[in-house]
Amino acid sequence: MNRMCGLHRYIKKMECSEASLKSELVAKAKEEKKKLKNRAHELKNQLTSTMRHLDKVEVRLSHTKEEVVSKFNTTENFNVISDDFDFNRCKRRISRLFLRLLKS
Repeated sequence: MNRMCGLHRYIKKMECSEASLKSELVAKAKEEKKKLKNRAHELKNQLTSTMRHLDKVEVRLSHTKEEVVSKFNTTENFNVISDDFDFNRCKRRISRLFLRLLKS
C-alpha cells in the first residue's frame, strides 16, 4: 500500500512538473513570437523607408536629367545612366529580399 501511495505521489509530481514545463515553453514561444513580429515590423519600416528614398532619388535624377538636357541639348550621357540603373528592378529586388527574410 505504501509503495502505491509513493508511486501515485511520484506520478502526480511528474504530471505537475510536465504541466509547468509546458506552460514555460508556451510562455517562451509567445515571447519569441512577439520578438519576431516586432523585428518583422522594423524590417518592413526599413523597407518602406528605402523604397521612399529610392523614389526621391529617381525623381531627383529625372529632374537633373531634364535640366541637363534643356541646358545642353544632349541626352548622350544620361541615357547610359538611366539604362544602367533601373529603379523598378532595384525596388523589386529589395522586395524579394525582404520576403525571403520573412520566410526564413
